[in-house]
Amino acid sequence: MPAASGGIAATNDAKLAGEIHRYRDALRAEGFPVRLRLRTEVALHQHLLSPSRYWTLYGLSRRFLSGSPGETAGTAIANEVNNTAHALSSFRIQQGLKWLNRLSAIAAHSIECSAEYSKYFREYSVPAATDGTFLYYFPVRIRQKEELLRKAEEQKVELIAWPVRNPIFPLDNDADAVSLGYKPGMCPQADRMARELVGLPTEEKIDAAHRQKITSLVTRYLN
Repeated sequence: MPAASGGIAATNDAKLAGEIHRYRDALRAEGFPVRLRLRTEVALHQHLLSPSRYWTLYGLSRRFLSGSPGETAGTAIANEVNNTAHALSSFRIQQGLKWLNRLSAIAAHSIECSAEYSKYFREYSVPAATDGTFLYYFPVRIRQKEELLRKAEEQKVELIAWPVRNPIFPLDNDADAVSLGYKPGMCPQADRMARELVGLPTEEKIDAAHRQKITSLVTRYLN
């Protein structure tokens, strides 16, 4: 649910809730650059994002979010993950509530997409993805991942590439991971999953016609 960043935490633990509140209340307010970026992201999502434009916008976002030439992997993670936390603005609260009010419809569409994908890719997914759950995307393991993604971009078929090839978000290559103390092979299952995992989208803009394009393309790369 795109609310211009942010999130909701729910707990029945009063102590934990108090700690979350203290963390939330200590966050700094958004400056003008952050407000402008978030409003731009919302506008792009509402008016430009579509399955046929996915790869164009994905490429632009990758260039926009990529660090400066001399930026270290640690700095990239800090900028991408740790330094993005701000106090929720009225704009983000408004956006979040708008999408939250539509949660049932969003969930129903996601479950419908996942159920259809499961018919084709059950044995190539993970157990949790094949029982009618509400998923951000339906995970499929593809050995020819890079070739599949190139073909999807060429044919304007939306597929979710994260993780690109490295299990440590948001890094793309092994050299950056090594600089943080992680070497390939330390977590072999995570390494393999990062190299093979592809996400099949479930958002509302993925209609039956585009799901057919997705299943037709992915089926060609199962073996």
